[in-house]
Amino acid sequence: MENKWYTISNRYKNLCGNCKFESKGLQNLDHHNSICPNCNIECIWFSFEKDKTLQIIPKYAPEQFQKFISWSQNELDELEFLELIVNIEELAKNIGNENIGK
Repeated sequence: MENKWYTISNRYKNLCGNCKFESKGLQNLDHHNSICPNCNIECIWFSFEKDKTLQIIPKYAPEQFQKFISWSQNELDELEFLELIVNIEELAKNIGNENIGK
């Protein structure tokens, strides 16, 4: 069975992509690594609109994404990273709303 490199949950019940442990409540939202309270794997938690949370497990992430994580941890402070995530969210929303080629 292949472990997922990310899981999408909600801020009230978060599911670990490595061990499937469900933790209640908001996890530590930080662009620096934390650990799963059950299996102790390194992970990063992000919060998005509509009470969604994202857990990324760098160990299982594609190499390019690992490089992006490392770059963001080294080059951006918390506020800059939050602004980047908000901008990515806005871009993703608009990609789905655009009438491409019309």
